Amino acid sequence: MTADKPKRANQPAKAWKEGFNAGRRLVAPKRETRNPYPPGSDKALAWISGFIEALQKPLRAVRKP
Repeated sequence: MTADKPKRANQPAKAWKEGFNAGRRLVAPKRETRNPYPPGSDKALAWISGFIEALQKPLRAVRKP
């Protein structure tokens, strides 16, 4: 690992997107917000990452008074 090329984890895009969508529709029944993948797998970690990302408050531009 060098400063020019930092090491990056490869996440399954489909699992991340499913987690992101689940996080965005928190008003859905609880069964939809459960991680459908086996604990500790790459897909489970990607799903959780997408879920957490969806829960974050979006950044807004700050206006000067």
